[in-house]
Amino acid sequence: MEKRDIVILGGGISGMAIRFFLSKLAPGREVVVLEKEAKLGGIIGRGKKQNITFGVGPKTFSASRSKHLSSLIDDLGLADSKRFSSSCARTRYIVKNNKLKALPQSLWGFMQDPTYRKWIKPLLSEWRKPALLSDETVWDFALRRFGKEIAANLFDPMTLGIYGGDAKKLSVKACFPFFKEKEALWGSISKYLLCEKKQKGKPKGLFTLKESMMELIEKLETSSSGEIIRSHRIEKIVKTRDGWQVMGGDKSFFAKDLVLALPLDQTASLVGEIEPAVKSFKEQTPLLDIHFSTLCFSKNIFKNYPGFGAIFPTYENSPFLGVIFDKCLFPEQQGNLATVLTREKLTREEHVEKLNQLLGDVEKPLFFSHKEYKKALPQFLLGHGQRVKKLDEVIAEKHRGLTLIGNYLSGVSVEACIDRAYQSALILSK
Repeated sequence: MEKRDIVILGGGISGMAIRFFLSKLAPGREVVVLEKEAKLGGIIGRGKKQNITFGVGPKTFSASRSKHLSSLIDDLGLADSKRFSSSCARTRYIVKNNKLKALPQSLWGFMQDPTYRKWIKPLLSEWRKPALLSDETVWDFALRRFGKEIAANLFDPMTLGIYGGDAKKLSVKACFPFFKEKEALWGSISKYLLCEKKQKGKPKGLFTLKESMMELIEKLETSSSGEIIRSHRIEKIVKTRDGWQVMGGDKSFFAKDLVLALPLDQTASLVGEIEPAVKSFKEQTPLLDIHFSTLCFSKNIFKNYPGFGAIFPTYENSPFLGVIFDKCLFPEQQGNLATVLTREKLTREEHVEKLNQLLGDVEKPLFFSHKEYKKALPQFLLGHGQRVKKLDEVIAEKHRGLTLIGNYLSGVSVEACIDRAYQSALILSK
């Protein structure tokens, strides 16, 4: 059995990020990453068809959503690789009666559009509504502050597009902490958004990397020390008096500190018997499958709809969760691409049929690529934040040397995973 100071299970963004942070914060520690797949990156990937390279999985970063993303990008020497989204990326479309409707970007825009004109009164009256500090569902939050029309046509499709889940069940504090934070600080979301437009110096906008977000994973691999073993399947974890034994593959390891940077179902299967609180946490956090489909066309099918993409309210009964207008978002990228997110696998023909209903005159794509991720979307039900806090307390109290990180804890975004990885590395370095 080989000895290391720290064993990290999982070579996705969480595992690769904490490996890098540990190399900076605790350079003397001997670290190994064990990844069961041949490829690193987890849900972050890259595809190539007909000489066109495209990202698979998450598409963009937002510096304003992370305390540590910007410095990480700079430390890795990726600043020159950043590609910022076009100015039209602020425009988002909501599907209503199977048609795309752009969400206005100003009060004047709301006044001009009959569809959204009726939103003005609830948006303005929201200023006078008292704040509620306790947790509530996304739907109840939206209903309380803005009314049913905005809840059904904005917050519901936004929840579907990001989490693939039900706004009437998911926690607003866990899924969209921004809203509860601004409600507490400003007393009003719409007031904050109006004033925020006048603020300067704050990092804004979305960006990707020249060679897709997979470039971040590749740079994390080469920019820090610590062995990485791929295609290494873990069979068993044993807690000892002095540390942790990790058994599986053709090598077994012992370490004082063990980091599980794995999806929730894998984490629970490995340590659920050691700590029942992990198994209980999994039972209270449903996991959904997510499908990413990339279609490439001979022309930009979204030229009449410049923007980031479209989201779909529940009442539309659409097979789509969301559509990203890749070519509008990053015009300089290769190919006229569109990315579609669904909960179930659809054929190329089904994708084209639905896109044709939305846009009209959609041709047969040059190519179609599909990727499924099983149990990849954790559902943060009401009270999720308290359950995370309790789980962290139990692990810290009962299992010295065990660290849990991943998208099922503090957020599903890449930025949230990076922030959790940094905080965990900071604790491990002390």
